[in-house]
Amino acid sequence: DEGYGGHDSSPKPTMRSLVLPARPEDICDVRIYFSRKKQENRCPAAPHDISVYAVLDKEAKIKEFLEKELPERGREEGAERIRVSILPDQDYTPILGESNYGNTRIIWDETSPFGPFSYTMLNQKRGFLRIQKMLPPLMLYCDCR
Repeated sequence: DEGYGGHDSSPKPTMRSLVLPARPEDICDVRIYFSRKKQENRCPAAPHDISVYAVLDKEAKIKEFLEKELPERGREEGAERIRVSILPDQDYTPILGESNYGNTRIIWDETSPFGPFSYTMLNQKRGFLRIQKMLPPLMLYCDCR
């Protein structure tokens, strides 16, 4: 509802969206990936400590990230990726919501956000970078427990 109705599913009851017209060639797509340490066996009952990465939405960069960067760090994809469209000079700061096994209501984590990133920053960092998060760390449970 973009914050207009103040429902529980909104990040902020006072949030408003401003949509500026932009040419398609001015929009840059970035994918947000969630990774966890590789699990040789079944997933533990405890949650996984998750690292979050921003990756340019370009086939070569995605392939390099998934086939080289993650395996070198002993990591694998840990959740569905998210596509975000930003302007080249725009700083983007993700705010994520989470729920746990006992409580499926989404809780928005506005007090400990991720660090900002931009398209320009990604271009300077080989096309992908780990997004730093203030404490506490992001934890996710597997569906297979």
